[in-house]
Amino acid sequence: PRSSVSLIMPAADAGSHEKKYDLVALAAPKLVSPLIFVVSYLLANRSLVGRLYASLLARKNGFLRLATQDSLQLLSLGFTPAAGRAITHPVTIVKDYPPAPKASSSSSSSPSSKPQQLGPVTCADYHHAYRSRTTSPMQVCDWLLDNLEKTNKQLNAVIRFDPSSIREQFAASEARYQKNAPLSPIDGVPFVVKDELHAAGYLGACGTNALEKSATPASKDCGVVANLKAAGAILIGKSHMTELGMAMNGYNPVNRQCVNPYDTRREPAGSSSGSGAAVAAGLCPFAIGCDGGGSIRMPAARCAAVGLKPTKGLVTNEGRVIETTTTLGHVGPIAATAQDAL
Repeated sequence: PRSSVSLIMPAADAGSHEKKYDLVALAAPKLVSPLIFVVSYLLANRSLVGRLYASLLARKNGFLRLATQDSLQLLSLGFTPAAGRAITHPVTIVKDYPPAPKASSSSSSSPSSKPQQLGPVTCADYHHAYRSRTTSPMQVCDWLLDNLEKTNKQLNAVIRFDPSSIREQFAASEARYQKNAPLSPIDGVPFVVKDELHAAGYLGACGTNALEKSATPASKDCGVVANLKAAGAILIGKSHMTELGMAMNGYNPVNRQCVNPYDTRREPAGSSSGSGAAVAAGLCPFAIGCDGGGSIRMPAARCAAVGLKPTKGLVTNEGRVIETTTTLGHVGPIAATAQDAL
């Protein structure tokens, strides 16, 4: 028996670089135990019977070829970030901030005054830099916009950003710090959000142009972005994801390949590819992703970051582009450190 379902396929008249889709019928076998185990075994082990069966299914459903992860061409950019970070950061890395009380008045140095040469820039580093006036939010803004134009073109971690919105947010943060009235310890700290979640003024396309008819700029933020903005955090844009979240390698035929900042010959995993890459590159100390079967945790592991799939209900899921898998897919963070993830 066969079950007929809808499948979004590349349009037959579309060129290799065009982003058009047709909705066609997919005829697939309907398997029940134990047949599902037999067929899965044959396909997974690439036996002769399995290869013939896979080829037959592909031809019947219009697939031109079956690609493997090894066959995908990753970009080779000749770009190797120092110490795992792509850019020279304007914020000084501070050890043990806030500083611990001095043991005695004869102590010769403060633990907060000695910058470390290696390690990620954290939310606490931003807050300390702004409070101490060693760096201002607008200085970070200029640095960030410069690197979004340059470094991000190599990484493809942030697929959409609005310079005017970024400047407006940083200017408001700087005004609050000048009045010594930041909204929270993450006031002025930049972050990105996965394209699977809505953000006011941005398209929410879930990594695909198949939704282009309904992918209009969002009128309001999703729950987690709204909460972060209310605390003063700066949304710098929408991050790369695999198409519809259905891959784990960072490859997207619509938005191109996202690469791993540690080695651009390698991919950052998925499907929250850009969130992991942006944190690893140092563009932001934390990012927002979504996780159903590892879409936060795998990019975090590949990018030497910390990823957390929160307990259901702990973080709001409100404002997803496609309201599916609400009991499986959870919104959560990818961060440079465990402290920032929590």
